Amino acid sequence: MNKHSKTRYDLNEAIQYILEPGSESDLSDLELSSDEEDDNNLFVVTCIHNEISICEEEQCMTADILLEDEISIEFTTPDKPNTNEQTSSSTSPKPITHNYKWCNKRPPIRDTTFSGCEFSLPPNNVDTFTPLIYFQMFWKDTLFTLLAEQTNLYSVQISSKSVNVTETELKQFIAIQMYMPIFKLPAYYMYWSTEKRYPKIADLMSLSRYKKIREFLHAADNSRLNDPNQKLGSIDKQIIPAKTRYSGIRQYNPKKPVKWGFKNFVCSGISGVVYDFFLYTGAAAIGSEKCNGSYVVKRLIESLPKNQNFKLCFDNWFCSLDLCLHLNKLGILTTATIRNDRMQGCCLPTESEMRKKQGGSHAYKCDINSGIIISRWYDNKCVNLCSTYCDPDSILDVKRWNRTKKTLST
Repeated sequence: MNKHSKTRYDLNEAIQYILEPGSESDLSDLELSSDEEDDNNLFVVTCIHNEISICEEEQCMTADILLEDEISIEFTTPDKPNTNEQTSSSTSPKPITHNYKWCNKRPPIRDTTFSGCEFSLPPNNVDTFTPLIYFQMFWKDTLFTLLAEQTNLYSVQISSKSVNVTETELKQFIAIQMYMPIFKLPAYYMYWSTEKRYPKIADLMSLSRYKKIREFLHAADNSRLNDPNQKLGSIDKQIIPAKTRYSGIRQYNPKKPVKWGFKNFVCSGISGVVYDFFLYTGAAAIGSEKCNGSYVVKRLIESLPKNQNFKLCFDNWFCSLDLCLHLNKLGILTTATIRNDRMQGCCLPTESEMRKKQGGSHAYKCDINSGIIISRWYDNKCVNLCSTYCDPDSILDVKRWNRTKKTLST
């Protein structure tokens, strides 16, 4: 049996002892590289949870953190391993990061012409619209024609026999689907049952016909891919108000106007129409990945066609330069606010220096390796913007509230 000897150190002494053979790294980077190893002090330091292990050629030390101010270090002399066995474990290489080089030069000119299909904005007299008019804006007769064609096609593809659904039947089917959540029953077949029969639904269509349409309802040919038809706008968070206490995913944020509700991540256009979204259901549901801003943006653009110069905007919770580079490689242009600690060493005038100049002053720098621009604009305080396509010298006059004069000024 190996003999054990214990020596007690306080926290400062233990940390000093552990770091003595290494370089000037901090506790978050305790593993020595091969360049820094010394023949006389061959240490490999790892940190797992709250246990620190230090291994040497002839001996091992294991330090268990017992208290905040005391560490117990145990010295053991393990048996020498067989020379034929592999004694070193390979470590995964660190990911290669982009090399940022900031300068005062103008970024390269880039063609930002949107190559996708434009969409129409809502009319100006929306206040006079009835619910039926809103419904007809989204459910035009051409859509019912398409649904009838694709439903009949899909039924032939699956069962070799067409259901022969008509546009009138599809309108009745959609009406039934919209009415069922208003007058709820545990199961859909109960609307046609003897005890629970609901005439407004049962008189429109028979149960057998409803089931047949419900089974084969289809909107697209599975053998063809849909073409893109939207231009992207922005990604942001929203809270869906909810009073339920037993959902398990309801969030509370005292700083928001709506304090209780479901957190929803949304991708929408400049008109406000939502193109994609997903509810935050907790870290456990996401898996090994962390639900940070980069994860949310990458998930919401998964179905977005690439290399068509979609322009995407988001705030500083989502933004990082690595994310902007990733989107740039996919052919998606970005503009976003960015936090000071995510600017990868880009040195711009401080807020005190910007305050000495008049409001609206700005400064920028460009990364010559990627063309990313970071601009700092002074309003009531400094605002940092990063973009992969904007011209930093393109300046427009905007009206801002003057706190001193109590008026809007340019």
